[in-house]
Amino acid sequence: MVKRRVISLLIYIPLLLVSFPTFSLTENEIIRIIKKLEEEGLYEEAKKYKELLKNKKIEERRESSENTQKKEEKKGKLKKQSKKEKSKRKLKESLVIWKYIQEDPQKAIEILERKPKTPDNLKALGIAYYNLGDYFKAIEYLKNYTKTKKFKRDKDKYRIYLLLAYAYKNVLDEKNFKKYMLKVYRSKPELLTPADKLSIAFVFLNEGQLDKVREIINSLSSEELRKLDSEALLNLYALYYVKKGYLFLKKGNYEKAYEYAKRAQKYRPNMREAMELEAWALLNLEDYDGALKLFKEIVKYKETPSIYYALALAYAKKGDKNEAEKYLKLAEKEADRLLMYKIAQLYYALGEKEDALRVLNKLKKGYAKVQKEDMFELAEEIEEVETEEELKELPFIGEESSKEKKENFKKKIRKEVRKENSSYSYVLMEKLKGEVKSGLRFGLFSSFKSGEKGAGALFSHRFTLEVFRLKESEIKAYDLATGLDFYYLDSGKPEGNTWANVGLGEEDDSYKSSVYGVSPYVRIYYIHYKGISGEIYLSTTPIGFVLSPELVYNFRLGYKKNYIEIYKEPIKESLLSFSGNEVNGLKWGRVTKEGISLRLELQSKFFGISLKNKYSYRIKGENTIENKAFELTLLPYVQLHNTTEMFEGYEHFIVGPMLFYQAFDKNTNFYTFGHGGYFSPQRFLLVGIFGDIRKKFSKDTVGRLSGTIGFLSFEEEPTRNFPFSDDSTYYNGKSEKTLGYSLRAYLIHLFDRKLSITGFVAFDNSKDYSVIGAGGFITYYFSGTDYLMNIEERSLKTNEYFKEIF
Repeated sequence: MVKRRVISLLIYIPLLLVSFPTFSLTENEIIRIIKKLEEEGLYEEAKKYKELLKNKKIEERRESSENTQKKEEKKGKLKKQSKKEKSKRKLKESLVIWKYIQEDPQKAIEILERKPKTPDNLKALGIAYYNLGDYFKAIEYLKNYTKTKKFKRDKDKYRIYLLLAYAYKNVLDEKNFKKYMLKVYRSKPELLTPADKLSIAFVFLNEGQLDKVREIINSLSSEELRKLDSEALLNLYALYYVKKGYLFLKKGNYEKAYEYAKRAQKYRPNMREAMELEAWALLNLEDYDGALKLFKEIVKYKETPSIYYALALAYAKKGDKNEAEKYLKLAEKEADRLLMYKIAQLYYALGEKEDALRVLNKLKKGYAKVQKEDMFELAEEIEEVETEEELKELPFIGEESSKEKKENFKKKIRKEVRKENSSYSYVLMEKLKGEVKSGLRFGLFSSFKSGEKGAGALFSHRFTLEVFRLKESEIKAYDLATGLDFYYLDSGKPEGNTWANVGLGEEDDSYKSSVYGVSPYVRIYYIHYKGISGEIYLSTTPIGFVLSPELVYNFRLGYKKNYIEIYKEPIKESLLSFSGNEVNGLKWGRVTKEGISLRLELQSKFFGISLKNKYSYRIKGENTIENKAFELTLLPYVQLHNTTEMFEGYEHFIVGPMLFYQAFDKNTNFYTFGHGGYFSPQRFLLVGIFGDIRKKFSKDTVGRLSGTIGFLSFEEEPTRNFPFSDDSTYYNGKSEKTLGYSLRAYLIHLFDRKLSITGFVAFDNSKDYSVIGAGGFITYYFSGTDYLMNIEERSLKTNEYFKEIF
C-alpha cells in the first residue's frame, strides 16, 4: 500500500510540475513515466502522459519551424545585401575594363587574361585584341565566343560578325571576310557602311550575281556614292561590264560581248579582263588577226593554259598548223579536264589524231589538274538559265539588271567537267581507239565479154568465201583476210573459122571451152590516218585450170592517194590468157604480167590532178611470147562538191578531162600456139571526159557512180600466126577509131551493225567490143560495229575483182 502511494506521488508530482510553465519534463522523462505506469497497470494515468508527450512534440516542432524561419530571413537579408554589393563591384569593374578596351586595350587584356574564360570575357578579349591590332588573337577569342550559348542571345551578335569580317580582312583571308560580311548583309544590312556595301558588291560580282550588285548600289544614295572610293567604284563598273560580256559570249552573241568589252574599257582603259573579253569576242567573230594581237599582249602577264589554247585556236582558224600545234603543246601542260578535252578536239580537227588520243589518255588517267583561274574562260560550254532578253543592265550607269543565277558558277563548271569526262571524251576516245572485229564475207561476180566463141568471148563466174579480222579507227585501220575464190569460165564452143583461130583445123570434141578452179589468197591491208598505207596480196592462178597454178602477188606502199606498187597478176581477158589451152598435147597460155606502178596526185580545195604510170616489164605465160607494156593515165579535175551550193549534198563529185595512153611491144591478141589471147595494141589512145560521184542517201545507204566517155583509137601491128614456128603466115594488123564509154556503180546498204549488202555493176562499150559485169557482197560481223560503212567501202577498194573493174 505504501509502495502504491509512493508511485502515485511520483506520478502526480510531475503532472503538477507540468502545469507550471517554469517547469518542463523532457521527452525521455515522460517516456520513462509512461513505461512505469503501464508496468503497474495504471493505464489511465499512462494515457494522460502519452497525451502530454504528443503535445510536447507538436510544440517542439512549432518552435523549431519558427527558429528556422527566423534564421532564413536573417540569412536572406544578408545574401541580398551581398549580391547587390557584388553586382555594384562587378559593374564598376566592367566599366573599368571596357574603358581600358577603348583607351588601353593592353591593360584590359592583362586584367582579362587572369580571369576565367567566361563568354563575356571571351567577347571582351576578342574586342580588346582587335583594338590592339592583334587580329589573329581577336579571331580566336571572337570565334570561341560565337560557339557559346550566350552568343545566340546576344543582341549585338551581328556586330561581332562584322568585327570578325574586318579581322579576317586585315589578315588577308578573303574567303572568311566574304563569309561574315554576307552574314551581316543578309540579316542586318543597316549595320554596314557604304564602303562595306561596296566590298560586298565585289563579292557578288565575283560570284556572277549581277542583280545583287545592282541591289546594293541602288541602296546607296547619290551622296553616299560620291563619298565612296572613286577608283574602287570605277573598277566595279568595269568588272560588271566584263561579267555581262562573258554572259553574252556564252550565249553566242559575240557582237554584244565585244560591245561590253569596249564599255568596260571606257571606265578602265587598260583593264586586262576587258582586253581578254575583247580578244575572245574577236576570235569568235573570226577577226583572227585582231584576236592574236590581243592574246599575245595578254600572254605576257597571264600565261595560263586557256590563253595558250586561244592562241592555238586562232592560228588553227588562220590555217597555220605549226603555230597552232606549238601553243597546244604549251596549253596541255597544266590544263584542267574540260580544257584537255577541247585540246584533244583541236588536235583532232588539225588531223593530229595520235596527239588527240594521247591527250585523251592523259585525261582518262586523271593527269589533268583543275585550275581555278581557267574556269571562267571555259564557261562557254555551260548552258546558263538566262536568255539574252533577261540580261538587264545597271540603271546607275544607264543599264538594267540581270536575272539571279540559279546555282553557283563554279559548281556548274565542275559539273560540266564531270559530264565531259563521262561522255564527250569517252566518245572521241572510242573513235580514235577504234574496234577490232571479225566476220565472214560472201561474194558473187559474173561478167560477159563479147568476142568469138571459143576465143575472145568469155562468160565468167566467181564465188568468194572470206574470213577476216580487222581494226577500224580514226587513227589507223588494218584488215587481215584469207579466203577462196571459186571460178567457172566458159568461152563457148568455137564455130566455123574460129577452130583455126584456136590452133585446130577442124572441130575437136576434146577442146576445153569451160574450166573450174579455185584460188586461195591472203590479204593484209594497213592504213594510218596521216595517209601512210600498205597492202600485201598473195594468191595463185586457179588450181584446176588447164595449166598448173602460178604465184601472183601485189605489194603496195602509199601516202594518201599516192603510191608505188610492185605486182604480178594474171590477165583475165580470155580463157586462154587466164586458164591456158591444150591442143594435141601442146599447152600454152595462163599469162601473168609483172611490173611496177606509180601514182601521183595533187589536190587543193577545188582542183586536183592525178597521174598514173604503169610499166609491165615482163608479160609471159607458158609457151607464149614475152611482151612488155607501158600505160599512162592523166586526170585533171574539178571538185564540184566544194564549189557551189548546188552540189552541197554530194560528199564527192569530181569531173574533168581524161587522157589514157597504152603501148605493148608485140601484138599477141590471138589464140594459136604461142599467143597470149589478150588485147595488146602497139598504140592505144583515149581522150574523153570522166566524172565520179559519191552520195550518202541516208546513214545506212551510200552510192557511187563513175563514168567515162570519149574518143579512142588504137593500132595493132601484123603478127605471126605461130610465133615459135618458121611459118611465114601473119595475122593482119588492125587500126580503128571510134567512140567509147564506160560506167561503174555500186550501192552499199547496212541492215544493222552486223550485216551489210553491197551490189555493183560495170559496163564498157565501143565498136565491136563490150563487157558487162555485176556482183555483190554479203558481209556479216560476229559482233556489231559503228564503222561498218567505212569498212565496206574500203573492202571494195582492196577487193581484187572490184579493182579490176573500177
